[in-house]
Amino acid sequence: MTLGEKVKLKREELNLSQEELAEKMNYKSKTSIHKIEVGITDLPLSKVKELAAVLKTTPAYLMGWEEDKKEEKENRASARQSFKVF
Repeated sequence: MTLGEKVKLKREELNLSQEELAEKMNYKSKTSIHKIEVGITDLPLSKVKELAAVLKTTPAYLMGWEEDKKEEKENRASARQSFKVF
């Protein structure tokens, strides 16, 4: 999953529109959020940190260095089900 996909997922989990997230990030319009979500814009680390805070996650999750705790639990549960013997 890309940084943009993770941003969109977290934004939707928090029921935020692109416009609302843009306001929280002090961007002038939702276009900036759209560009992040579709991978058009590269972000400096300082903005990744700020975005992570607003989205209630970690920069490491957004960058793909660690999984979200919820996602991690789902992956473990899925793996356990894959090993069940019928």
